[in-house]
Amino acid sequence: MNDLALQKQIAMMKSFFLAVLFAWIILAAGCAESPPTLPPVAPTSTITPPSTSTPVPSPIVLPSPTATLIPPTATSVPSATPLPTIAPTFTATAQPESLSAWCMPAGMLVNVANTSGTPPKEAKLGVVSGKNTLRIPAPASSCTFVYRFSQPLPAGSELQVFDLSSSPWMKVKLQPLSGNPAVVVVVMTHEYIINPPFWSISYRFVVRDGSGVEKRSDTIEIVKPLPAKCPLGGYPHPVTLQCPRSDPKEPEPHPDFLEYFDFWK
Repeated sequence: MNDLALQKQIAMMKSFFLAVLFAWIILAAGCAESPPTLPPVAPTSTITPPSTSTPVPSPIVLPSPTATLIPPTATSVPSATPLPTIAPTFTATAQPESLSAWCMPAGMLVNVANTSGTPPKEAKLGVVSGKNTLRIPAPASSCTFVYRFSQPLPAGSELQVFDLSSSPWMKVKLQPLSGNPAVVVVVMTHEYIINPPFWSISYRFVVRDGSGVEKRSDTIEIVKPLPAKCPLGGYPHPVTLQCPRSDPKEPEPHPDFLEYFDFWK
């Protein structure tokens, strides 16, 4: 009897526990399907939990330097010191040495005072025909020679004209050009320069200083236009323009024979 009552009591307790367990399962399932709605919470600053590592010191920010303005001080400006006036000097590289020339046509009025160093438009210019050799035309009314030196010539310098002899047959005192003491202009009207008695002739022009030291030497060729050759060869006389006559006792000269002076009568 007692055993039966005990078994009933145990069976009732099992039923009670099963009912409680079933109720708890139903309650848990309801919570999982619809979670409770929480009221909105205002955002707050995130709090970083303290680190357990050793803190790194933050860099020290130095103040940026500021420019210190220094007020200008009024000082007196020194006046410009005038430089002394230096006279121009001529050096060896001031200008290259040269000789140029031109001749005025025959019959034109000669202006000996024209020493500008610039040829007129009617002038016939000399032509360089070799080293230190200048060829000028003839006949002419005047011939002008322009020397350009690297520096002014000493006082007393002169131009000496030589032919085949060792002594000059003409001397000309040299005067520098006004405004340029390194330029010398010489105007010549001598007959043996403007109209020599030859079809062509060469002279040697030598410039010497006051002490007789040679400064420059040039060869000047004076050339006339050649006429037609004579019937017996050669050219007519440069002054009389007559052809030579052959000697009946002599054979006729060669057509290219130029030495005709022995045949004149």
